[in-house]
Amino acid sequence: MRANGLVIGAWAGYAAVALVHLVALGAGHTSLAVSTQPLLMPLLLLVLVAHRPRWNRTLVLAAMAIGAAGLGDVVPQALAEDARRTAAAALFLGTLMLYAGALLPLWWRQRSLSRTLLAIPVTAVVLGLAVSCLPGAAGRWLPMLLLYGLMLGVVAFLGAGVNGWTWVGSSLFLLSSTLIAMKWFLPGAWFPHADVVIMACYITAQALLLRGLLTAADDQPPRPRRLPQGGSTLVVVEG
Repeated sequence: MRANGLVIGAWAGYAAVALVHLVALGAGHTSLAVSTQPLLMPLLLLVLVAHRPRWNRTLVLAAMAIGAAGLGDVVPQALAEDARRTAAAALFLGTLMLYAGALLPLWWRQRSLSRTLLAIPVTAVVLGLAVSCLPGAAGRWLPMLLLYGLMLGVVAFLGAGVNGWTWVGSSLFLLSSTLIAMKWFLPGAWFPHADVVIMACYITAQALLLRGLLTAADDQPPRPRRLPQGGSTLVVVEG
């Protein structure tokens, strides 16, 4: 992956804001944690733009997924508790769908059977935890939770078959979302520093997914473009 000053600065900014956010969460500085979280996804978008990739459908969908996640970090904060959960779930469900669309053509083109097989037990275990949350999600939350769990499994499965970055990133995304579901819907589910663990997994997952998608985009050969030249065909390689 190409690296220039702006790319390095954007990654460094993302890491610095993430560290401040996690320390603030762990220390109980709610206002600092709330003010730093909305900065994370814009910094990832800056990484994507600064990388100056050959824009294609995969990277456009990745940018849209990061944008939807950024909205999920900001929009629910202004809502009441129940509406906050609904808005956050809907936006992050959209994030998962967009990531699935970005990963699918890459998975189909360069899937790794060994990594895909390894993803199956990981996905099964974490989704099993999500299923345990179903009794607490009865009613209007049940369809959303089932669809969310399905999309988490799809993203983890597709990410495993692209490259190591997307494999680990999608697995961490699966873990963070499952821990959130347990916190919301599984009565009595608790572990020390749950918010810090969830956000650490989520922040790392987003970074690794983007890193993997950019790596996969760089590994794709430039697509030839055919231009008519009299009676013959001229092939121009875009790169």
